[in-house]
Formats: sequence, structure tokens, C-alpha cells
Amino acid sequence: MKANTNELHDMLYYLYKYYNKKLFKDKLSKECVITFVRKNGSDGYLSPNCYKDKKNPQKPLLHEIALNPDHFDRDDVRCHAILFRIMIDLYLYVLGKLPQRGYCSVLCANIMEELGLVPRGPGGKRIGQKVFYDISPNGKFMKAYNELVNKDIKYVSPFILKDRNSEKNKTKYACKCKRQLWGAPEFDIICGSCWVYYLQENGKLNDDLSKKNTICVINSAVEFEKILKGGVRFPVILIENKEEGIVVN
Repeated sequence: MKANTNELHDMLYYLYKYYNKKLFKDKLSKECVITFVRKNGSDGYLSPNCYKDKKNPQKPLLHEIALNPDHFDRDDVRCHAILFRIMIDLYLYVLGKLPQRGYCSVLCANIMEELGLVPRGPGGKRIGQKVFYDISPNGKFMKAYNELVNKDIKYVSPFILKDRNSEKNKTKYACKCKRQLWGAPEFDIICGSCWVYYLQENGKLNDDLSKKNTICVINSAVEFEKILKGGVRFPVILIENKEEGIVVN
């Protein structure tokens, strides 16, 4: 789907207004800044009252809903649910009951269930940290989504997927001493501790030490001294963790 930035934000803002009217009875602010941010382990988050109109400083501050586009590779209803879940946080803020970020309170869990999301946390708990959610097939949110689908409008599937092809060229390497790292597939990597080659996931091993792309990964100055005494000269990368590192290409 071709869409520029304005079209994408228009679609998201339409969905915000639609669910605000349909499920929150317009109790949320009519204006909201929707942005994109990549944050590991997060679908997105709410930042209340973080934008001020410079020309009209007396106007109410605007809230921000930040969405993580790395999670847009889900089906449409789950993409809508990402936005909707953060709108529940905004509703809690309006009520003056917004918990700290990342925590699901009893009230939050109750509202989620009332509106069609089923909280699901570690050990089956519905409150606390790291509480995710499922979509109730007969809940209010799902019914509102289905009504939107039946209207057959362009705003049902607004999300542009990230092209992940650029991430697929990373290869995992592992040594028998349990060190692991990731890098371009053309590297031959020597462990500075064991003085053996890392194996790629496919078991590939190249014994040609004269190859240009041979590099050595070390963890300490002791390992570096061992390399020098060996009389072999390779590019060297130092990693701080004995079990995990990153090879940059």
C-alpha cells in the first residue's frame, strides 16, 4: 500500500476518533498527537500533556500516543488493539487513575475486560507488571472493529509494515565455550579464548586463516596477549560479555 506520512496519520487519527466515540463516548480529548517510536518490549505508550501550542499557550496541552511500528506485522484487528489499549490508559488518565507506566491496576484490568480486552499476566494474574491481553471474540472492542470492517472503508488496514529483509542478513555464530554473536555471513570468526572457529548456525566452518574476512573476538587483555604471541594478525573485536556480543559489518 502506498501512503505518505499525512495519509498514515490521518488514518490513525480517524481510528482514534472512531473508538473514542464508539467505546469511550467521546470522553477522551478530541485532539491527540500520534507518533511512532521503536522501543524493545513495548507496543507503545501514553505521554499525557506533553505538547503545548506555542501560538496559543492557553490552549489545553495535548497528549501523545506513541506506537511501535515494529509490531505492525500483526493482523489488522491486533494492530487496532495496540492503539485501543493505549486509549484505555488515556481514559484512566482522564479519570485521574493512571497507574505507573507498565503496570496494570485493578481498575485498568476491569476497564479492559468491560471494553473487550482480556488481561493476561504471568501466572494467570490480571494485574501487575508485564500484563498483556487477548481480544475477547464477543467483546465491545471486537464488535466495534467488525462494524468498521463492514463499512468497507480504507481505514480498516492503515498500517505500513516494516521491511524486515534488511535484518535477515545477520548470521548467528557460536563457539563451544558458549560465546555467541551475530554478524554478516561472510565472516570467519576465531574465539580468542579457545582459539577455534565460531560455527555458523548452518554448521559452516572455514579453516583458511588467510581469508580477508577472518576476525578474532576477545574478552580480555590476556586473550589479546595470547593472540600477539601466536604471531597471527587479525582484526580484533573486544566484547565485554563472555557469552554474547555483536559483530558489526
